[in-house]
Amino acid sequence: MVLVFVLLAAAGGACSPLGGGSSRPNVILIITDDQTVGTVSRETMPNTWRWLWQGGRTYPNFSISDPLCCPSRMTIMTGRYAHNTGVIDNLSSRISFHPDMRSTVQCYLQDAGYRTAFFGKYLNGWNFGRRPPCTDQYAITPGERHYGLSFRTNDGEVKPAGWDDTYVTGRALDFLRTKAGEGPWFMTVSLMAPHSPYTPLPAVSDAPVPPPTLSPSVGQSDLSGMYDVVRRHAKVPTFDTRVWDGEIRMLRTVDSELEQIREAIDARGDLDNTIVMYVSDNGLLLGEHRLEGKRLPYPEATGVPFAVSAPGRIPAGTVDRRLTSNVDIAPTILAAADPGAELRYPLDGYSLLDGSWKRKLQYEESYNVRPDKHWEPPWRSIRDGDFQFIEWLSQTFPEHTVWREYYDLRTDPYELHNLLHDSTTANDPREQRLHDLLVKAAFCAGHPSCP
Repeated sequence: MVLVFVLLAAAGGACSPLGGGSSRPNVILIITDDQTVGTVSRETMPNTWRWLWQGGRTYPNFSISDPLCCPSRMTIMTGRYAHNTGVIDNLSSRISFHPDMRSTVQCYLQDAGYRTAFFGKYLNGWNFGRRPPCTDQYAITPGERHYGLSFRTNDGEVKPAGWDDTYVTGRALDFLRTKAGEGPWFMTVSLMAPHSPYTPLPAVSDAPVPPPTLSPSVGQSDLSGMYDVVRRHAKVPTFDTRVWDGEIRMLRTVDSELEQIREAIDARGDLDNTIVMYVSDNGLLLGEHRLEGKRLPYPEATGVPFAVSAPGRIPAGTVDRRLTSNVDIAPTILAAADPGAELRYPLDGYSLLDGSWKRKLQYEESYNVRPDKHWEPPWRSIRDGDFQFIEWLSQTFPEHTVWREYYDLRTDPYELHNLLHDSTTANDPREQRLHDLLVKAAFCAGHPSCP
């Protein structure tokens, strides 16, 4: 899912101004679903490219801490890793889904006097008989399709005609034009595209699609360094151009919808005072390492398109190469919108508007409470600019490490050679030290214990 955060300056409050002269920012969060790295370009999403990539700052070392819908979304909402949020899978079970919604950005901002709204795909494990907490206006759905979805709204159940993202965008535009008032306000717009099924609107169904840039890991011949459970599922012989083409065509419509939202912001006279954050909740392997899907520790699943535009605070066209993560999104919003918020739990992430910190290690994790439904084993990972270390975990109790992978990213950026399972031990890292760092990260909570 892709998220665009738009923080707009409005009247009131005592925060630092965003560049206009008023100080209480409004916040818009726009989400798309399962967007592959490389799908935002001047050719594929020209409006988004101009608004955010040319007009903002990019983060090439940004990653998702848990590449799955619900865990990633809760981390985005809370600034906390999945092992702290209580949401470790998409299932509505006691084991994997018990979120404290009072610890989310929308609740903190509502408590601070913001009008709040949520339109579109919500948390998969949510009981859709309930309204979303801390939202004044809402139309929420489980997603997973593009036509025929039912939405729970303030006025009861609605089943719109046509493409469901068009309905979501319409609700967002109506909120901006008639219900947001003078602010401050926080709105989430969560689109279902470009998630499967790949059914673009007829107007773009035959649109030209630029070819993808293929990784050398597509069609990888030597899989001996991979965990055997993963290796048994590594059966994709080539890059899945069907998925790529479907994503690009749906994202063309997303691009036009983002332009409508930008124009509505412009009509309010707020563009010059806008902070925008754009991110996908997880990436997708489309044949790399002969794998397809998410829930895996490889960069194609954890890496996502991400950019921030903040006029008056961040120079346009710049690059931040720090190790950053979706765990930093909520702290960024709170730092700009409500720096005095009384937090229910310590934040695991940092504000991206603060240039004084530098993360030494990037932590990622994934849990699987239903091995009968999903084959991907649980794992934990740490990485920096030079290496990635992965531990695959057992799906039996007591949990223990069953396989390790170590990649030297300086010489092997596409992760083709696991140095812990090659023909020599001379290039092996200090496994115990890496394991200790990984375990510390896996049980961290807040600063300074989290990486």
